[in-house]
Amino acid sequence: MASVLRSADTESVHAAIFAPRGTGEKDGPTEPRELVEGIGTVRRFARVLVVDDDDGVRRQLRYLLEDEGYEVEVAATGAAALTVATESRFDVVILDVRLPDVSGIEVFEAFRRRSETVKTIIVSGFLVDEEIAKAEDRGAHFLAKPVDSSRLLSLLALLEPKGETP
Repeated sequence: MASVLRSADTESVHAAIFAPRGTGEKDGPTEPRELVEGIGTVRRFARVLVVDDDDGVRRQLRYLLEDEGYEVEVAATGAAALTVATESRFDVVILDVRLPDVSGIEVFEAFRRRSETVKTIIVSGFLVDEEIAKAEDRGAHFLAKPVDSSRLLSLLALLEPKGETP
């Protein structure tokens, strides 16, 4: 599996992401909340689940998204993702296609059966195949690995609901 931290261009990002962060994991509220990002901009969703079997990818995405104000949970397997999802509500799932226990596409389908409103971003280091194309037809979005941080953040911004605060 391709590693997000392989290229020389990402070494400085890697150093910044994995720099000591004080006392450890961020402690924060467990319920979804709106986050104010500057004057007049309100984030309408904040809870993201990252599902990837590569620990480096999970950590990189977690730190990137937390620094942007998202509340992030991570899971290394499809089964763990589905278990976490029964305990919490997520607005967005970032999902690797190749997981050790089950296909990420199967996990996507399970999330769709539970909630048609959850947004899904499928990531893969492999070319788009027929299964990913079917998932895109059902509303998933696709990003190639290694995941480009600016593309991911732009896609998340596009997926945020517009209009009145719920």
